[in-house]
Amino acid sequence: MNPLKILPIFFLSTQLIVQAQNQFGLKTSGNTYTHISPKSDNPIAGNLAQLVQSSASSGTGANFIDAVKGQATNALSLQGQTFLNNLFSTQSGTTEIGATTIQNGLPIYNILLVRPIWESPDKIKTTFTQLSVFTQNNRTTGNFGLGYRQLFSEKILVGANAFYDYEYPYGNQRTSIGGEIRSSVGELNINYYIGASGWVNTENGMQEKSLGGYNAELAVPLPYMPATKLRASTFNWTGVSGISNTSGTQYSISGPIWHGLNLDVGRVNYNNGAMQNSNYLKLVWIFNGDRKYHKNLFNFNGQPYLLESMEARRYEKVSRQNLIIKAQRNGSFAIGVTGF
Repeated sequence: MNPLKILPIFFLSTQLIVQAQNQFGLKTSGNTYTHISPKSDNPIAGNLAQLVQSSASSGTGANFIDAVKGQATNALSLQGQTFLNNLFSTQSGTTEIGATTIQNGLPIYNILLVRPIWESPDKIKTTFTQLSVFTQNNRTTGNFGLGYRQLFSEKILVGANAFYDYEYPYGNQRTSIGGEIRSSVGELNINYYIGASGWVNTENGMQEKSLGGYNAELAVPLPYMPATKLRASTFNWTGVSGISNTSGTQYSISGPIWHGLNLDVGRVNYNNGAMQNSNYLKLVWIFNGDRKYHKNLFNFNGQPYLLESMEARRYEKVSRQNLIIKAQRNGSFAIGVTGF
């Protein structure tokens, strides 16, 4: 057997044994392991600890590897079933249905889901997925994201995320990475985008290419109204094929207006007249799940600003540009930027 093939098995076995020692109450006595007391209520973790204990004491390496494979399969099956249950249930995470009207554009409709993948027992660490579909005219954009968030002192939420975006039917693609720092008195969201597809043919002899760029958003709540936020962001999309960079700012105010119904009103300003400035209005219905925070009417507080726990807000949606911004050209003649 190739020795290189043994190394991953040896490494996996070693890590499992160490994990069992640290997490499930195993101690060594000579060359054997003694089970003290389980420290986890997870049935898979408990079975794994017993597996490591019995296999390590018996020294049956082949049986151990087979058992590990079986346990891993069971774990993945259970995790997959749990994820699918969460995905199609509105009792956890966030579920949004939205409609946006734009002053100088066609309306946009969307559905967005944020669903838990894993969280630590103390809810300090959270892994989640964010899935959304946006449709405008004859185009449909799918967004597929993974995120990680961690609480610090229960009042500061820090996170990172990665997304893949695909636009049907023309095949424009994009990826992004982002970071965020959130609290009840303000938040900062930053995203960096990378165009992942070349020039694609669209209708009427036109071609499009997804653009990369960035945006950064600062949001602060209104005094005494923590669920109603003022948002200000800056963005820049890197031009290609003779098309200049497209940059600008966006301002908005958003918050709950009725049980589950939220209103977002804003304006987008483009620098150097790159595009026509426009206003927009978006209605978002947030229902069930963990979003009681957005169901209170205006949610008044007795103090203008209060640093509160962020535990209940771990599954808020990632703030990013979900539509793919694209350069357009007719043959070799560059025309401009679209996708806003």
